[in-house]
Amino acid sequence: MRHFIDRENLGLMTARNVEINSGFNHILVTDAIMALHTVSMKEGNYLFPLYLYPTEQEVESGLYAADERRANLSYNWSQKLDHM
Repeated sequence: MRHFIDRENLGLMTARNVEINSGFNHILVTDAIMALHTVSMKEGNYLFPLYLYPTEQEVESGLYAADERRANLSYNWSQKLDHM
């Protein structure tokens, strides 16, 4: 959740499993943190941030600037989006 608190970000909320047979519709997009059962009351919910922000250790070591964010998508995957 640290990638959302006082940060600019979007995330994909979803559940690992869905018990009902009405198709897959257990997905939301958010710009905030979520509660445990936001998407589904029965299954564990997951939040995948679009961007990752560095940890304090990464900033202190000089790996990243404090406000530097990086995409949480692989290069190959994001290239495929450009061709859709």
